[in-house]
Amino acid sequence: MMGRRALNKSRLLSRVSTLALLASVGSIGAVQASCLTVVPGTITGTHDCAEANSVVGNVINNATIGPPGDGEAGFFVGKGITGSLLNNGVIAGGGESYYDGFLGALTIATNVSGGVTNTGIISSASGNGIQLGTSTSESYTSASMTGSITNSGAITATLGDGIAAILGSMTGGLLNEDDSTISGGDRGVYISDDFASWSGGITNAGKIEGIASGIQIGEDDGYGSVDFSGGIHNQFGGTISSLNGPSIAIGGETFSGGIWNSGTITQRSLEAAGGEGSYAGVGILITAETFNGGISNSGLIEGLGATAILISDYTSDFIGGITNNGTIAGVDNGIAIESWNFDGGLQNNGSGQITASSENGNGVYVTSNWTGDLNNSGVIQGGSSSGNGIYFDDATFAGNVSNSGSISGGYAGFFFEGEGSVFEGPSEGTAEFVNTNSISGGSFGVFIRAEDADANFSNVYSNSLFPPVPTISGVSAGVVLAAGNWNGNVSNAGVIDGGVVGLLVGGIINPGSIGGTTIERVTNSFTGTIGNSGLITGSAVGLFITADSVSGDFTNSGTIEGGITGVY
Repeated sequence: MMGRRALNKSRLLSRVSTLALLASVGSIGAVQASCLTVVPGTITGTHDCAEANSVVGNVINNATIGPPGDGEAGFFVGKGITGSLLNNGVIAGGGESYYDGFLGALTIATNVSGGVTNTGIISSASGNGIQLGTSTSESYTSASMTGSITNSGAITATLGDGIAAILGSMTGGLLNEDDSTISGGDRGVYISDDFASWSGGITNAGKIEGIASGIQIGEDDGYGSVDFSGGIHNQFGGTISSLNGPSIAIGGETFSGGIWNSGTITQRSLEAAGGEGSYAGVGILITAETFNGGISNSGLIEGLGATAILISDYTSDFIGGITNNGTIAGVDNGIAIESWNFDGGLQNNGSGQITASSENGNGVYVTSNWTGDLNNSGVIQGGSSSGNGIYFDDATFAGNVSNSGSISGGYAGFFFEGEGSVFEGPSEGTAEFVNTNSISGGSFGVFIRAEDADANFSNVYSNSLFPPVPTISGVSAGVVLAAGNWNGNVSNAGVIDGGVVGLLVGGIINPGSIGGTTIERVTNSFTGTIGNSGLITGSAVGLFITADSVSGDFTNSGTIEGGITGVY
C-alpha cells in the first residue's frame, strides 16, 4: 500500500531514469512529472509530490512540493526514513485520496527516526497538515514515530487538522517554537483514540489553534483508549485556542505529565464560544479515565462561554491537584471538578484569581471525593446573585482549608452540603478550617452541612506584621456549622457578622427577614470547645447553638451581640 500510488495512478510516468539519476546524486533539482523518489540529501526545485521509502540518511527539503491533486499527499513517507527530515520549503497537498483515505500534506505512514523539523510551510487545503498513519475501511498503515516533530514555521490545514495522529504510536513529542503556528480548520493538534500511545508530550511557545479545539486528545465521550504521557506545556507567550469548542480537550484512557500553562488558553470568539455545542466555550476539558500530573497555571485560562477548567464525571481519578498563580476565568464556573476522585487539592496563591462571571456561577464547583488541602491566598469569586466562591455539592472532603485571601459569592463564600457526605482531615483525622482574611456571601459567609464533620474551625489573625482583620460575613448568617455529628473546636478572634445570626452551631437557617426566618436543628451532637475573643454579631442572635447535645467548654473574652440576644 505504501508505494502503490506509483502503480495505480495513470498520470505517473516511468521512474526508471529518475531512479538512475538519484542513485548517483544527493541533490535533486529537476522538476519531475511524477512523484519524486527521495534519497538522502537536499531537494530543490518544484515537484508535484515526493515519496520516501527505506531512506537511510537525512533529507532536507528546500523545494516546493505539491499539491499533487486528487487528495494525495505532497510528501509521503512510506517505508520510512532512518534519519531526519528538515523542511525549509513548501509541502502542500492532502485530502481525501481515492486509494489511501484521508491524507496530510506530509503523511508519515511509518517512521522518521530522526524526527521532522519544519522551518517552512506545510499546508493542506482539504486534508491535514501533518498526518501520522492512514486508515480506510479496507486498509491501514500504522505509524511508529520515534523522532520528534519540531515546528518553527507554519503547519496549517484549511479544513482538517494541523497535525493529526490517526493510527500508530509516537515516542518523540511535539515542539511548536516561538512565533510559529499550527492551525486547523477542525483542530490544531488531534490525537485520535485509534492512536495507541503518544509520549514526549506537547510543548508550545507559539500558536496552536483550531475551530473545534486547539489540542484534542481522544474523544470527549469518556470511552477513549489512547495513552498520552509527557504533559502539555504552554510556555510564556504561547497561545492555545479554539473558536467554539474546548481550547484543550483531554480524552483517552490515560493522560500523564499534567498541564502547565504560562501563556494563554482561550477561545478566539466570544460569540462562538457561547454556542450550542456540549463543551462550547470551555477552556480545558478533561474526560480521560485517569489524569495524572495536575494542572499548574501562571498565565490565563479562559472559558468565554462556559467553564475555564472542567474535570468531567467521565474521569475516574484526577491526581495532582490544581495550582494557580495566574487567572482562571469562566462563565458558569472558574473550575468545575466532577471526577469521581480528586487527589492533590487546590492551591490558589497570592497572585491567583479564580472567577465566574455569570450571576449563578461558582468560582470553584466540586462534586468529587476530594483528598488534599484547599489553600487560598488570592481571590476566589462566584457570581453576584446566587453564585458561590467555593461550592461542594454532595461531595466528600478529606483535607484542610486555609484562606488568607478573599473568597466571595452572591450566595455563599464557602458552601459545603451533601447527604451522607463527610468533612474531615487527611487520613481520616481532624480537618483544620482556618480563615485569616475575608470570606463573604450574600446569604452565608461559610456554610458546612455534612453527615459527619471532624473539623476545627478558626477565624483568627495571621502572624504577618500588619495582618488584616479576619472577617466572615453573610446577610443571613456569617457562619453555619451543621452536621449530624460535629467533632472539633470553634475559635473566633476576628469578626463573624450575620444579618440574622452571626454564628449558628448545630442548625441551618432559611434566609428571609428576621420575622420570617426559621432555624432547623440538624446536629445530634457537638463535641468541642467554642471560644470567642473577637466579635460575633447578628441582627437577631450573635451565637445560636441548636445541637441536641453539646459537650465541651464555652469561653468568651470578646463581644457577642444580637438584636434579640447575644447567645441563644
